[in-house]
Amino acid sequence: MLPTGDNKASPGHEVPTGDTRIPNSGVGHLTTTALTLGSLALPGPKGTSTVVDMTAAVKAPSILTAVTEGETIYRVWGGESGAFGHSWTPVDPGTVSDFRNAAGLPNGNNGTWTSVGTLTDTAGVSSRSALPLDGNQGGLPEYLIPNPQTQIEPKYSINNEPPK
Repeated sequence: MLPTGDNKASPGHEVPTGDTRIPNSGVGHLTTTALTLGSLALPGPKGTSTVVDMTAAVKAPSILTAVTEGETIYRVWGGESGAFGHSWTPVDPGTVSDFRNAAGLPNGNNGTWTSVGTLTDTAGVSSRSALPLDGNQGGLPEYLIPNPQTQIEPKYSINNEPPK
């Protein structure tokens, strides 16, 4: 069991023989350990432990996709979605056959425009796989840019015919 909020072990918890306690009861540290090692030793019956492979269950695309200053990034937008929204991708939409589905675009984004820009500041930028939304699968690399108007230098916009 995870330690309780007062940084003490849960009632009835016994440390298995040979166990090295993870310092600080924060779940963040435990998660970091799982991401770093790819496996996790869980306490079992007294004197034993169970090793659980976390590599298949843990997905951390922000670790796998490097965000770099000077990188060309793209944003498909239109309708209710504006040119300087927070979601951008390093993948050229023209190279993806069903971009709307792969990017997980919302129904309110009519995809009539593609903006192309250069990422000039990576402060606070995170990456992940695009989330599924409104029946679209997602999965395409997505950058979440906290201040796109100051972190992206616009190059040009393309009117998509037909829309993405």
